[in-house]
Amino acid sequence: MAEETKTESVDEMLQTLQLLLLRVHVILEAADGRSITSQAMLQQLNILRKEMYRGYYVLDCFRGNQASQDDAKGQNSNYPPRCRQPYFMHLMIGLSMFGRQMEMERVINFVMQTEPCTGESTGVLPIIGPEAVGKSTLVAHVYNSEKVRDYFSRIVLVTHEDVKEGRLATLKDGGLTIYQNNPLHNGKGWVLVIIELLEDVVEEDTWKRWYLASAACLESGSKIVITSRSSKIIKFGTTQALLLTALPIETYWYFFKVLTFGSANPEDQPKME
Repeated sequence: MAEETKTESVDEMLQTLQLLLLRVHVILEAADGRSITSQAMLQQLNILRKEMYRGYYVLDCFRGNQASQDDAKGQNSNYPPRCRQPYFMHLMIGLSMFGRQMEMERVINFVMQTEPCTGESTGVLPIIGPEAVGKSTLVAHVYNSEKVRDYFSRIVLVTHEDVKEGRLATLKDGGLTIYQNNPLHNGKGWVLVIIELLEDVVEEDTWKRWYLASAACLESGSKIVITSRSSKIIKFGTTQALLLTALPIETYWYFFKVLTFGSANPEDQPKME
């Protein structure tokens, strides 16, 4: 009798968790459909998103253990109905960088921000993180977004090889043009420059020479985003650097589950789940 009461209590808690996760998902889905510029709001949404991933991870781990115990006992599991999210999430994965929504909005808000009339008319955002954490992928999602491409007349990529082999006179003329807009599309000649460095960071004097020469020929409103594994590039920025760290295991679990099942219902394949 006590065991049955305990099982009912656990099922009730799981059902409550499901409902909470569904409510959180609805909030995040509504937020993802809006352009949010408040960094405080983006931070709160990021925390909420991470807690949602943790919640699904706990739910799946508990049910996985319970299913194994029921199989061992030869019993059929009797779980409460599950909410249908994330059974359509696989359709949205390619539209944004999964797990980096806050960081992506931060970069987009920076590159599209109107610069004040100061001596440093070209804004520079450093992005720092270890190898394979997703720095280049994050930036690629940014400059491939339609609103960023509509905003700039040209997007230029400067690689580590360009810097190492001395092919860079100014940031405007060096590198590879990866996107060219109609020069008359907005009446502006704004350029977005992406610089990808490895651990070998350019000397500060060299950077100052590039920046001063480039700022003189880039129209006010142009932006520079520089990525590296080294925190030494922080001093090159005109705004606070963005630090990328590895995503929590719960986020990877959620991502893997979405890609594995796609639009299929995991309940139809309990052993696989």
